Amino acid sequence: MGHAGEHPSEPLAPLPPSRQGKVNVPANDTLNMRAQPSASSIVVAILPPNKTVVIRSEAKNGPTLWFRVTVGDNTGWVAARFIKEMK
Repeated sequence: MGHAGEHPSEPLAPLPPSRQGKVNVPANDTLNMRAQPSASSIVVAILPPNKTVVIRSEAKNGPTLWFRVTVGDNTGWVAARFIKEMK
């Protein structure tokens, strides 16, 4: 019998290419980056229009889709509807 839970190590799968997007809000507005995917979560950064972000993952909170994004040294959550994904 084999040892349960022991498997030879497998090479790590390559990371998928980064998804990028731009903050899509009016020129006189900003986008709040939050600590959690919730409109009531604390704001960890404020992003200006057209700022490029790297999309790390997604989450749904009720009907709202959120993107976990990185900008510079900041990582947090933004409502996906305010990000225009770059193809």
